[in-house]
Amino acid sequence: MIGRNSRNKFHAYGSQDPIVIECSFKAKINTIKPCSSELIKPAIFHVVLRGKRSLLGRSTASDMGLLLISNSVNSCENEGIFPIMPGVKVKFSVNPNIPPTKNAYYNVPAAYREAARQRLHEMESRGIIEKATSAPTWISGMSAVAKGSNDFRLVVNMRAPNRAINREYYRLPLLDEMRIKLNGARFFSKLDLSNAFYHLELSEESRDLTTFLAEDGMYRFTRLMFGVNCAPEIFQREMARILKDIDNVIVFIDDILIFSDSLEGLRATVAKVLQILKDNNLTLNMKKCEFDQTRLKFLGHELDSDGFHIDHEKTKSVRSFREPTTLEESKRALTRADGWALRLSPYNYDVEYVRGRENIADTSSRLYNGEDESFDEETSPWEIATLEANAVEFLTETDIKIKTSEDDVLLRVISAIESGIWSKDLRKYQLVGSDLAIQNGIVIKTGCAVIPLSLQVRALEVAHEGHPSIAKMKSIMRQRVWWPGMSGDIMKWVESCKICCLNGKPEKPTPMERVFAPKTAWESIAMDFNGPYIKYGGILILVIIDYRSRFIIARPVKSTKFECVRKVLDSVFQQEGYPKAIRTDNGPPFNSTDFAEYCKQRDVTLTFSTPLFPQQNGLAESCMKLINKAMCTATCNSTNYIDELKAPSMLTMLQSIA
Repeated sequence: MIGRNSRNKFHAYGSQDPIVIECSFKAKINTIKPCSSELIKPAIFHVVLRGKRSLLGRSTASDMGLLLISNSVNSCENEGIFPIMPGVKVKFSVNPNIPPTKNAYYNVPAAYREAARQRLHEMESRGIIEKATSAPTWISGMSAVAKGSNDFRLVVNMRAPNRAINREYYRLPLLDEMRIKLNGARFFSKLDLSNAFYHLELSEESRDLTTFLAEDGMYRFTRLMFGVNCAPEIFQREMARILKDIDNVIVFIDDILIFSDSLEGLRATVAKVLQILKDNNLTLNMKKCEFDQTRLKFLGHELDSDGFHIDHEKTKSVRSFREPTTLEESKRALTRADGWALRLSPYNYDVEYVRGRENIADTSSRLYNGEDESFDEETSPWEIATLEANAVEFLTETDIKIKTSEDDVLLRVISAIESGIWSKDLRKYQLVGSDLAIQNGIVIKTGCAVIPLSLQVRALEVAHEGHPSIAKMKSIMRQRVWWPGMSGDIMKWVESCKICCLNGKPEKPTPMERVFAPKTAWESIAMDFNGPYIKYGGILILVIIDYRSRFIIARPVKSTKFECVRKVLDSVFQQEGYPKAIRTDNGPPFNSTDFAEYCKQRDVTLTFSTPLFPQQNGLAESCMKLINKAMCTATCNSTNYIDELKAPSMLTMLQSIA
């Protein structure tokens, strides 16, 4: 029966204009359910003008048993305990030789703290985390990382616990194996699990490893969490276990690919898989699920009846490269492929600084002409990653919010962000306008609170507690706050700090002059005093060393007066002869005019080392250890110091004692 005047009105999604119905008719439709019994139902068909695709209504699909995905399977409501896979409790294998660590920092910017508290409360109410009531042996820190312009992720640094947790090493399917298994497949469906790891409960003895510090105390995870090194293998093992009896299914952690050579076979297998997921309390992220496809994306590739193909979205940036214009750009372009293969082949890696000309990613930033697309913002805000940061007390969110409402400049910045119209005097803010957002009355720049003028001095005071260096203070503040010219203000603040000026690093000493060994003995010598030694009447030991032969002469003197020292020098020089050069420090009597005249008359060049920098007369200084040892031995044993200086063990170095 065909009718042309339908009482039903249809609208396209997001449109106010009604769709024109050409005619309507009733007909019987049938399908084959998974149990292989035929089902026939009457249905009303509506024919629309210029229609291009047939759509099956929700009620008819439910009646025919085609829409088998209910809320209990494909989604997870925000209320109630997060579903748990029955019969599974994860227990980590821990290396007992790794000592526990406690890294208790809390690094959440003021702008995110209220939202972070709410998010943690939600996770606790859903049974994903719980309060740590006993003293834990492991503690990890928590941070907040900006996600887009108005959101963030809470992340826990699991680096230290991961050193103690042993990997499971459960085998993941390889791409070549998938190609063989997909031979002959023509139809595909893809299921994506929502917050996959949280479906697995942690055993009581493993929860202590996940303890982390938050603003209102310590929490620990009750579920398997992202960031644990063995989490992917554990989840892969459990998924393979529950789906082991289903053919035409490929599982890769939280992605499930179902395939068949016929549409009927595909739907039957999908129904079985959905039932297994329902029986195991596993929920789906329907936004990422696809059904009854002849071509879809899976694991970074495009998949159809001919197998895996390159996903052109992944190579779009490379295909958008402009043509290299210089020799250096050509060299960079030629080395992309081999570099990626070498760097991505291992699973464990270290991050190192690489110069631009050697960095394979450098080409992407220099030759790419297209526009960057936003990252996937559909990821759960509960995602746990690995991050490190330093803790510091800071301004409260309330302080920043109140002062922002009183700051004329920031009020106009807020208006400009909302309207997109910037005045000339806001040029410094307009330059970073794409990074600015508004949250709870506070201006945010990529996760950092923009500080009003009235609080900037206070922010500098708080950040400079402990008197960090300029570089360290910049690192602390850049993770939390921002305002135009902040780096310059930090530099001025540290440079004007009296304590930092008094206790900062000393100025670099004068570069040392390299002293080459003379060609002949006694050509160049060094002199220095050691003492005084009160026990022996306040005497000093005049030490003379030959730079060529390392010949050492040690003579006691009563004082550093030139008349006293001259007698010793005349005795030594009468025996050994006059050298061509003498190196001394700037102390007496070497800095006196009498000593300078003494050397000048004998054609001896006098050289001084830098004041307060004895390293420049290093040979003489190193010999003082031997002199001190001999004098100390004489004092302890109540023996004559001359005898100690003449001891066989000392004679190998002290060649002349008088």
